[in-house]
Amino acid sequence: MKVQMRFQKILSIVTLVVAALVIVLGLAFCSGSLEFMRYYENRIDQFLGDDMAYYLNVSAQDVSQTLFIVGIVFLLVTVTLFITASNKRRNYYITNYISVGAVALMALITALIGFILLGTCAGDFFAIDWDALGVYVAENPSLFAAKPFSSNPLPIILGFVVCAIVLVNAVFIVLNLVWKILLMKGEKKLLAQSADKEVA
Repeated sequence: MKVQMRFQKILSIVTLVVAALVIVLGLAFCSGSLEFMRYYENRIDQFLGDDMAYYLNVSAQDVSQTLFIVGIVFLLVTVTLFITASNKRRNYYITNYISVGAVALMALITALIGFILLGTCAGDFFAIDWDALGVYVAENPSLFAAKPFSSNPLPIILGFVVCAIVLVNAVFIVLNLVWKILLMKGEKKLLAQSADKEVA
C-alpha cells in the first residue's frame, strides 16, 4: 500500500503539471510558421489562392483557444484531487472516486479534442506548398520584412506530443484507481480474517 500511496501522490502532481502544459500549449501554439501565416495571411493567399492561409489560421486559432479553455477546466478538475485528499488518502470514499473519475474523464476528453483539432490543423498545414511559398518570400523580401519565414511544423508536432502525454496520463489514473481498489479489498480481507481469529 505504501508504494501505491507514494505513486498516487506523484501521479496527482504530474497530472497538475500536465494540465498546466495544455494551457501553455494553447497560449504558445500560434508561433513560428503559424505566426508567419497569420501575420501575412492576405499576401500569402494572393500568391497561393484558395484561402489556404486563411483556413490554416482558423484551424490554428481553434487549437489555441480550445486547448487553452479546456486546459483551464482540466486544471480546475485536477485540483479536486487535492481538495478531496485523493492524492494522499489511504482509503477512498465516494468523493474520492468521483474526483479521480472526473480527472480521468477530463484528461481523456482533453486528449481527444486536441487530437481532432490538431488533425485538422495538420491537414491545412501540409496542404500548403511551402517550397513555392519560400521561393516567393525570398523573391519579395520587402513584402515579408516584419516576420521571419518559417515552414517548421514544430507547433503541431509538439501539440500531438502533449496530447499523447495527456492520454497516457489518463490511462495511468485509471490503472492507479484499479490498483487502489484491489489493495483496499486486500486490506479489508486481511482485517476481517484477523478479527475472526481474535473472536475465535
